[in-house]
Amino acid sequence: MDTTHRSNATPAVLRVFALGVVLTLGVLPAQAQTDSPPAAETERPAAAQPQRLEAVEVAAERQLELPPQEMPAAVTAFEAERIDVLKVRNLTNLSIGLPNVQLDDRSVARGVAHFSIRGMGANSSLPSLDPGIDPSVGVFVDGVYVGTTVAALHDVYDLESIEILRGPQGTLFGRNVVGGAVLLETKRPTDRYEATVRSSVEGGGKAPNVYVSGMLNAPLTDTFAARLNVYSNQDQGWFENEHDGRAFGAHDYVSLRPVVSWQLTENLDLTLRYEWQDGDGDGPAVQSRGVYDRDSHDFAVDEAGYSRVETHFFNLRADWDVALGHGTVTNIFGWRDARLDTLGDIDATPQSLFTSGATQTAEQVSNELRYAGVFFDRLFLTTGFYYFTNEVIHHDRYDFPSFGIGRVGGGDLDLESFALFLNGDYDLTDRLTLTAGLRWTRDEKDATVTSMNQHSTECHVVDGPACPRHRTYDESWNHWSPKVGLSYRFDEQTLVYGHWRRGSRPGGYNLRDLSVNLYPLFRPAQRAWLAERGLVLTDEFTDLSFDDERVDTFELGVKKTFGPRTYVNAVFFYNFIDDVQRHILFTERVPIPTPAGPVLDERGNVVTDLRIVPLTRNAGDAETWGFEVEGSVAITPDLTVLGSAGYLEADYTKMRYDVNLDGRADGRADGRDEDLEIPRAPTWTYSLGVQHTLPLGLRHRLVSRVNYAYRDKAYNTTDNLGFNRQQKIVDAGMDLFLDDGQWVVGLYGRNLLDFARAGTDSALAPLVPGGTTSPLERGRTFGLELTYNFRGA
Repeated sequence: MDTTHRSNATPAVLRVFALGVVLTLGVLPAQAQTDSPPAAETERPAAAQPQRLEAVEVAAERQLELPPQEMPAAVTAFEAERIDVLKVRNLTNLSIGLPNVQLDDRSVARGVAHFSIRGMGANSSLPSLDPGIDPSVGVFVDGVYVGTTVAALHDVYDLESIEILRGPQGTLFGRNVVGGAVLLETKRPTDRYEATVRSSVEGGGKAPNVYVSGMLNAPLTDTFAARLNVYSNQDQGWFENEHDGRAFGAHDYVSLRPVVSWQLTENLDLTLRYEWQDGDGDGPAVQSRGVYDRDSHDFAVDEAGYSRVETHFFNLRADWDVALGHGTVTNIFGWRDARLDTLGDIDATPQSLFTSGATQTAEQVSNELRYAGVFFDRLFLTTGFYYFTNEVIHHDRYDFPSFGIGRVGGGDLDLESFALFLNGDYDLTDRLTLTAGLRWTRDEKDATVTSMNQHSTECHVVDGPACPRHRTYDESWNHWSPKVGLSYRFDEQTLVYGHWRRGSRPGGYNLRDLSVNLYPLFRPAQRAWLAERGLVLTDEFTDLSFDDERVDTFELGVKKTFGPRTYVNAVFFYNFIDDVQRHILFTERVPIPTPAGPVLDERGNVVTDLRIVPLTRNAGDAETWGFEVEGSVAITPDLTVLGSAGYLEADYTKMRYDVNLDGRADGRADGRDEDLEIPRAPTWTYSLGVQHTLPLGLRHRLVSRVNYAYRDKAYNTTDNLGFNRQQKIVDAGMDLFLDDGQWVVGLYGRNLLDFARAGTDSALAPLVPGGTTSPLERGRTFGLELTYNFRGA
């Protein structure tokens, strides 16, 4: 490891941690003398207090902590009990069927979050690993933003809630995002003794998968409680590698999470969390489109590869009540350190043609200081300061063993971000509320890049010996992100809202400078295919930077309840996206380098090879619009029908580059480029489910469920060469609750139609053998789960 670079991280951690402690101690004296205000003084007027559903409180509306039906925004929330019933092991279990949402794992390494909401998200698998590109959809764990997509998608357990917010966020909390946010809240210690032991066994593929977890909760004193979670996933491999007949997809994952809560005074609470995760498994199960059909899970690779990840995550949260505005001051400090090592067989064949490996380390520190209070009995105010820093080092290695070609590259990135935010809800009347918010953000990025040229492959950007650095960048971006909206309550069951929000995604740098000469890999027919389309000489690859992306979102929504378990929510949205960041495949002919100079043919002409350079660029402008509907209907007290639907139209209004390889002489876009489909923007997503509860005496019950989910075909690359076909998923299960839930026996099935799903198609699908650089998803899976719950007094 480059210890010189990494040694600077520890002082940064200490400085921000010390700042958090000072901010906490600075208000303690005042809080120790302040009594909590009576509950009645902080409540909204009666007309603004509709009957609450049995639903999780949404953390996004920080100053009010409203449940979903009272929140004037598009949000889907899952509470703890529903997470358990659905057997959610990973966020990808929720991906298919959520309206206009894709929570996928689409990289050459396991556990890399490649999320998209309303068509806003990274395209192709390459940028998902590039730390120089900020994600459109942010992941927040216990209020802490996860700064890289690497290791962000891991097994989840003992969760209080999962919340998925659509559209730009940032005037209420954390780091700004343009596409949406996924919020995970883990459970805090409770005031009684509790214990849970759970074990699950899954089959249906080549080898079984075993989950084991345990939780112990103890109130050690009247003001101090602790909670300990231990989790293990031993997956022996669902797939079969036809190259050797062995099970493939093994994964050994272990996690430990201790949590303590301490009520220092009547008005001050502290919560400390630490989580350690360690995973080690096979590389991606990639399928060659030239050999196997998309309807199968068949594949054959000679390189099993690997995916190894280790993370450490510490979180300190302080909440204290203040007299000013009967409010609450919250300080959230977060530190996270992660390392990923991966190797994959990218050619997806039993021949040693193309393998790719990567190593990435990331250490981040953040601190958020936030105040929320009520003034004049009608102004609900939230304001705060946010600081975030992330130090990332990335190493790439590409090998073409059959051709004796090897390349290494990568770079390091230092990001520092400051933000101030303010949001207010003002009740103009008992029914009409005006919302206004503003956020200012400054992002500063420094980067050095090692290009993938023909220097020694023995160097290592992360671990050493040091690699040469070819390019250096230093730039900053300032963003103003406003929000204005109105919400109106016709009655206690009906809420109508509309708002305009602006979000900005900062610019950055392509740390993965994949300037790789691939021409020797192409067969004559493939070379002819390229020649027919012409190869454009361009200098686009010389600059690895790109500018910020801006999104203006208009939303109009309605939420209607019909009792405690029946509701319907609908929202219409329109997005204007300027300078959209897109991953583009640039091609050019370059002279063949030799010690004596360029190679000449018999006529004296310079012989050129093909260089393919994938880069993220501000490709142009786009508009997206659509709607989302979600609802639940209680047919009887024991039978509930749930459904959702999302529709999305996504189009480019301006394109700056010739991305469809039609061979324009000037390399610029034309109407055919603007007619391309926006990646990862399926037109329809919908789901329909039924849940039934059958009482079995006074203390037992049987809960059964079945769900069908659908996602339309969607392209994965800007040039539309790679795509994912329609996806149809059926899940079902039943849980037998004995002795009021002390014992739970569950039987469940996922993907019962055995639908074959791949992560994504490569941008080089017609050119390079293979055609996919991300893992296949598992097919039909059956599971048996046994849970024991102990609940003390």
